[in-house]
Amino acid sequence: MPYSWSIRRHLYALVLAVVVPMAVLLAYSIQSNVRSHLDDASSITLRLAQISAADAQRFVHDAGQVLAGLARRPKVRALDPANCDAILQDFKEFFPQFANIAIADKSGDVVCSALTLRTGKRASVAGTTWLRQVEKANAYVAGYPHIGPVSGKWVSVLAYPIRDEQGRFSGVIGFPIDLAQYRPLQANVELPKGTIIRMITGDGTIIASSEDSKAWLGRKLDDAELVARIREGKQGRTWTGSGLDGTVYGYAAVGGTDWYVVSSVPAATILEGVLALASKNSALLLLLAMITGFAAYQIGRRIVSPIIDIAGTAKAVATGQLDRRAPVVGPREIKDVAEQFNTMLTVRQRTEEKYRNLLESATDAIVIVNAQGCIIFANGQAESMFGFVHGELVGQPIEVLVPPALRNAHMAKVARFVAEPQSRQMAAGTELRASRKDGKEFPVEITLSPLMTDEGLIISAIIRDISERKRYEERLVYLAQFDALTGLPNRNLLRDRLEQALSRAVRDEKKVVIILIDVDRFQELNDTLGHRAGDALLKMIGERLLAALPETATVARPGGDEFIVMEKVHAEAEILLMGETIQEAFTTPFHLEDRDVFLSISIGISVYPDDGGDADTLLKNVDFAMYQAKHDGRNTFRFYAPEMDKRASERLLIENHLRRALSRNELLLHYQPKVDSRSGRVLGVEALARWENPELGLVSPTRFIPVAEETGLIESIGDWILRTACAQNKQWQDEGIPPIVVAVNISATQFRRNDLVRTVCAALEATGLAPQWLELEITESMLMQRPEHAEAILRQLAAMGVGIALDDFGTGYSSLAYLKRFPVRNLKIDRSFVQEIHTAPSDAAIVRAVVSLAKSMDLDLVAEGVEVREQLDCLASLDCHVYQGYYFSKPVPAALCASLLRQSMPVAAGSDSQPA
Repeated sequence: MPYSWSIRRHLYALVLAVVVPMAVLLAYSIQSNVRSHLDDASSITLRLAQISAADAQRFVHDAGQVLAGLARRPKVRALDPANCDAILQDFKEFFPQFANIAIADKSGDVVCSALTLRTGKRASVAGTTWLRQVEKANAYVAGYPHIGPVSGKWVSVLAYPIRDEQGRFSGVIGFPIDLAQYRPLQANVELPKGTIIRMITGDGTIIASSEDSKAWLGRKLDDAELVARIREGKQGRTWTGSGLDGTVYGYAAVGGTDWYVVSSVPAATILEGVLALASKNSALLLLLAMITGFAAYQIGRRIVSPIIDIAGTAKAVATGQLDRRAPVVGPREIKDVAEQFNTMLTVRQRTEEKYRNLLESATDAIVIVNAQGCIIFANGQAESMFGFVHGELVGQPIEVLVPPALRNAHMAKVARFVAEPQSRQMAAGTELRASRKDGKEFPVEITLSPLMTDEGLIISAIIRDISERKRYEERLVYLAQFDALTGLPNRNLLRDRLEQALSRAVRDEKKVVIILIDVDRFQELNDTLGHRAGDALLKMIGERLLAALPETATVARPGGDEFIVMEKVHAEAEILLMGETIQEAFTTPFHLEDRDVFLSISIGISVYPDDGGDADTLLKNVDFAMYQAKHDGRNTFRFYAPEMDKRASERLLIENHLRRALSRNELLLHYQPKVDSRSGRVLGVEALARWENPELGLVSPTRFIPVAEETGLIESIGDWILRTACAQNKQWQDEGIPPIVVAVNISATQFRRNDLVRTVCAALEATGLAPQWLELEITESMLMQRPEHAEAILRQLAAMGVGIALDDFGTGYSSLAYLKRFPVRNLKIDRSFVQEIHTAPSDAAIVRAVVSLAKSMDLDLVAEGVEVREQLDCLASLDCHVYQGYYFSKPVPAALCASLLRQSMPVAAGSDSQPA
C-alpha cells in the first residue's frame, strides 16, 4: 500500500478537515446571503413605501393649499360660471395631472368646470361619497375613487369646501386626480426588478400602480389578511407565503387620507441570484471533495491558505465591508470557488448600490440617523439642500442641520423619540426650521420613520425644502389683501378696515368719510402711452396720494383707474380740506417716459352715518357721487345726495336698453344741412344719431352718447352710423338729387382703432358711395393724443378722397401748432363762439382769427349753431358764409332732408357738383 494506515487516516482527516469546513462555510454563506437579501429587500420595500407615501402626502397637501387659495377668491365663492369657468380653465393648464378642476354647489350641481360634458351640459356629483364627506366635515377631503361624471375617467377627488361669509358650507371645489396617469413614485425612478408599488384605499381598492394603472384601477387586493394588517399597522413590513412562493411587503399610510402605499417584491426575485450561485457552489464542492480525496496530501498545504483567505473575506463582508474580495489563488477548483464567492459578493454589492441609487434619485432629502443621533446616511439631495459636499454629513450629529438656538430642545426631543419610537412617530408634513452649513435658516417639512435593524434602532428622515411654497402662500395672503401693482390695500382689505372704522365711529364720536377718485380719460391715456406706461402712472398716483394725505388715512385701489380714501373725521371742514388736498396733488404733472402728463380727476364723497349705515351702502353712494362729478364736467368733486340714486338708475336703464338698440333697429339718423348764406344752396349735411325707444321715447344724444362712450358701445354705434349715412347719401344720388357731402362724426374710440381706414373702405364699398362725397369730422383732442398715428390715418383717408373736417375748432389746446401736418379740408367753428358773436367782441375777434387762418391755409369754414339772423349777418361781415344751425333747419329725418335738398336744386343747377 502506498500509504500506511496512519497516513491514510491523516489523509482522511485532512479531507474531512478541508471538505467539512468548506461545506459549513458554503452553508453559512448561503444562509447569510438569504437572510441578508431578505432583510435588505424588506427594508427597501418599507423605504420605497415611505418615500411614495410622503410624496403622495405632499401632493395631497399642496393640492389642498391651492384649493384653499382658490376657495377664498370672491369669484369662486360667488359660484358664478361666467367668472370661475375661465379661472378653472387657466388653472387646469398648470395642473395636467388632474382630470379636471370643478366647482359644485352644496346640492351637488357642477356650476364651474375646466371641462364640460360632450353634450355641453353641466354635470352633477350629488350623492357621491366625497361630497357627503366634505359637507359633513366642512374641511378638506381626499375622496373615494370613482368614474368622474365630466371626465369619464377613474378619479379620486381632492375636495375643499367653499364657505359663505358666516363660514357655512355653500359648495365645494375639487381636483379629480386622473388615476390612470398618476404614479405612486417618480416616473424617472427605475424600480428594482420585480418590485411593484401600489396605492390602495382602506378597503384594499387599488387606485394607482407602478404597473399599468388602467389595468388595475378599481380592483382589490385579493389578500384580505394583508389589507387588514396594513390598515391596522399603518406602517411596517411583512412576509406572506413561504419559500420561493413568498412575497416581501413594505407599507406606509398617506397622512390625511384613507390611502396606503404598498411596495412588494417576490421572494423568488430576491433569492434568484443567491440560489443560482449556491447550486453552482454545491456542485463545485462535490467536485472539490472528490479531488481532495484523491490528492489531499499533495495539495493539502495549497488548499489551507486559500480557504483561510476565503473565510477571512466572508468574515469581513459580514461586518459590512462589501468591497472586500477573496484572493483567487490555489488549485483551479479553489479559484472557481473564490471567483463564485466574489461574484456573489458583487451581486450583493450591486443590489445594495441599486437601492442606494434609488435613495439618491429621490426628489427629497433623505437622512438616516442611528440611536445616538449620528448621521449614517445622507443622499445627494440632502447634501445639496444643506450646503455640504459629498461625504461631509456622514458621521456628523444630526444637530448640524438644526439652528443653534433650537439644538438643545432638539436633542431632548431625539432622546424621547429614541426611548419610545413607536409612540412618538412624527406625522408627515410637520414643519420645522432647518439650518444650512452657512448658518442660513429655512423652513422644511419632515417625516420621521423608526426602524429596528440588526444594528439597533435607526431613524429615517424625509425632508423637503418648503421655502418656495411658503413664499407662494405668503404671496397669496398678500394678494388677498393688497393690490399687486401699487401695493395699496385692495377692495377686500378696504372693506375690512371700513367695517372696523364704522364699528368704532359711534364710540369715538367721529364720522367716516369715503372718497372715490377716478382718473378722467385714463383709458385714452393708457391706449396712447401703452399699458406699461399706464401701470407706471397708476403707481405714481398711489404714491402721490400717500404723500399728500395723513398717515391715518387708508388709501386703497379697488381696481382699474379708481382709488378710494377712507378716514375718520370730526367735522365737514376736514372733509373739504381732504378733497382740496387731493385735487391739489394732481395739479403738478406726472413725469413719465420723458414727458409731462397732466391728469384731472373726478371725486365722489360719501359720509357715515349721513349717507349710509353700512359699508355696502356707503360704497354704492360714493360711486353715485363720483359719476355725478363726471357728469358735471369732470375735474371736480361732489358729495352724495339722494337724488343721485335716481340719476344712476336712469343711466343703468339707458345702458340696458342701449345694448339692444341696434339689434332692435331703434337707432335712426337725422341730417342737418350746411348752407351757403349767399346762394341759399345746401352744400352738405351732417349725420346725427337719434334713438327712439318704445319705453323711453325719443332719447336725446346728450343722454345716450356719453353712456355709449363709457360702455364701449360707441364703436358698434359709430360703425352703424357710418354705413347708414353712406347708404342714405348714395340713395339720394340714385333718386336724382345732385351729389352733396355727408359728414359723419368719428368718436375717439373709433379713431384709436387700427382698422378705421379698413372700416371706411368697407362702408364705401358696401354702399357704392364715391369717397369724395364722404367727410369725417374729428376733434382737436383726438389729433393731439397720438399725433403720428393720427397723421398716418388721416393721410390714408385723404389719399382715398375722403374729406377731413376739424370739429369744435378753437376749443383745443395745441391744434394750431400741428394743423399744417394734417390733411384737413374743413374747419368747423364751435357753437360756443357763435352763440354771442353779435354781442361779445371777444368772440367776434376769435372767429375773425379763425377765418384769417383758414384763408391762409386754403381751408373751408363752417360755423355751427347759427340760430338768429344777427349771428348770420355778423359771420358774413367776417367773411364766413357757410353755416349750420336752427336758423335754416334743425336736424331732420332723411325724407324731410331730401325735400330740403330738392328745394335747393334750382339754385345748384349748372354747378360742377363737386364737394364744398
